[in-house]
Amino acid sequence: MGKILYRAPGGDQWAVVAADLNYANGIGVSPDQKTLYVSETVGNCILKYTINPDGTLGHRSNFALLNVLIKNKVEGWWTGPDSLKIDREGNLYVAQLFCGRVLKLSRAGRLLHVFEITAGNGPTNVAFDESEQNLYVTVIKDVSAPHCKGCIVKIPNVK
Repeated sequence: MGKILYRAPGGDQWAVVAADLNYANGIGVSPDQKTLYVSETVGNCILKYTINPDGTLGHRSNFALLNVLIKNKVEGWWTGPDSLKIDREGNLYVAQLFCGRVLKLSRAGRLLHVFEITAGNGPTNVAFDESEQNLYVTVIKDVSAPHCKGCIVKIPNVK
């Protein structure tokens, strides 16, 4: 089972602040630094935690169940979020492995946009340019292939 570790500024020890995660992969902090989001690949969901002033994590809840927001293109254990990024407005961009897409979710967990990735079925990571006008997505052409060849694609963002 996965864990989230935290080391306080200036500290020399790591502390487990969350456990019992099922293939946690991506992680992001809200612009106000009060909420931590974690992608759980096998759970096909995004979890949400309150960040306490001392760096520990408080209330855990399901932020978004991806297959409830949008039907999976394929079904399987690994059809879930691989990573996520958060923009200045607090929207989440979730790379959904095996589904060939990046989902844009509002701070409230609503689906705002689907970026279809034609370069492959395995988007694994998302980054923005400085202005957040473009997304850069790492993509595996065929996640099921023995040699996971990939590329990086540039996609105009939707505001």
